[in-house]
Order: sequence, then structure tokens, then C-alpha cells
Amino acid sequence: MEHLVRHYGIREIHIEDDNPTLVRKHIDALCEELRRRNWKTPWKFPNGIMVMTADADLLRMMKDAGCYQISLGIETANEETDLGKSVPVQKVFEITREARRIGLETVGLFVVGLPNETPAMMRKTIGQSLKMGLDFAHFGIYVPLPGSRWGREATETKRRFLGINFFSASQRTSKEAREVKWLQRRAVLSFYLRPRTLLKIAQVLKAKQLPGFLYTFRRYVFS
Repeated sequence: MEHLVRHYGIREIHIEDDNPTLVRKHIDALCEELRRRNWKTPWKFPNGIMVMTADADLLRMMKDAGCYQISLGIETANEETDLGKSVPVQKVFEITREARRIGLETVGLFVVGLPNETPAMMRKTIGQSLKMGLDFAHFGIYVPLPGSRWGREATETKRRFLGINFFSASQRTSKEAREVKWLQRRAVLSFYLRPRTLLKIAQVLKAKQLPGFLYTFRRYVFS
């Protein structure tokens, strides 16, 4: 990280770890070392941290070490969904409140169209996402990753993997896929076309980032 900043002029670090807070001693050691070095370059874990590992002490420690934004792997507001993990919605509210109190930006990572989710369950997730106090949110369409339980089931039912992306419901019938895509559009538009969110975007978005932001927005809404 120091090499990137010193030799390439990097002004922000994104650490692409899918579960950086699972082992507490690892995140403790990273933050301790960054504080020891008086680290100044902002950083974040864009792939998300597990909500159940987060608490006020962790958030303060990360903030003190230079982290400016946390992404939360929420996936769904339906605790009965068979995800293999449980994310109590009340815990999300607690974490976002604490993050806001100490000045950390928050991003919610949601999945639309899980195999055993009904349209009503998806709409519940969309509604809850608007109440959580999140600064930003991503609503990716469910993808059954090869090697996972649902991935094996998709392979066994002869469904094709049409590439791994979060913009198309490739593992659904055409009617289901249209409904899931419509719900994804609804989620994105409902979340971002709010005065509070638009103001936040205007405050943090730099001119050079605008093309990338518009490209992603177009993929979510119009693809």
C-alpha cells in the first residue's frame, strides 16, 4: 500500500477481500499497523464486511485507521431466506446508525431474485433498504456461483451459466427473469431518486467518476 502511494501517486486504496472481518485478529492487526504508520490515504473494503462481525468498536477502529466507507453484505431483508447465513435486519439498523454517528459512509449490498424469494419478499427488501439510513446501495441480481449448492443445482437441472454478472436473471424462466429485472430497476430507482441520496452523490462524486457512474446506472436500469 505504501509502495502504491509513494511510487504511483495512488490516492485511495480498495482492498478486494470478500470477508475481511471474519477473523477479528486479522482486521485488528491491519488497523493497528496503519495507525502505527500514521496512515493518511483513505481506504475501504468494497466487497463488504459480514454484518454479524460488525460492532461499534470495530467501526471506530477502522475509522481511526483511515477507512472512510463500509459495505455491508445484507443480501435480503427476509431473515427466513435460505442463504446459509442470517442477517437480522435490526442489526443492520444498529450498524448504520453507529457508522453515521462516527462519520463512516455506508453501502448496502443486496441480492434480488434469490431462488426461494417471492416477489413480495423482494419488495420487502426494497422497502427496508430505504429505511436503513444507507448512503449508497447495490442491488445485484442473484447468480448461482459454480461450486456453490445452488450452482450445483443449476448445473443438475441443465440450466446454462450465461456469464457471471449481476444485471440479468440468467437462471430464471423468461417470465420470472422479466419480473426480477423489473424489481431490480424498481430498487435502484427507488433508492437513488431520493433528494437525500442525490445530494450525497453530488457531494462525493468527482467529475472523472461521472462516466463510470452513468454506465453502471444504465446497466442496472436499462439493460
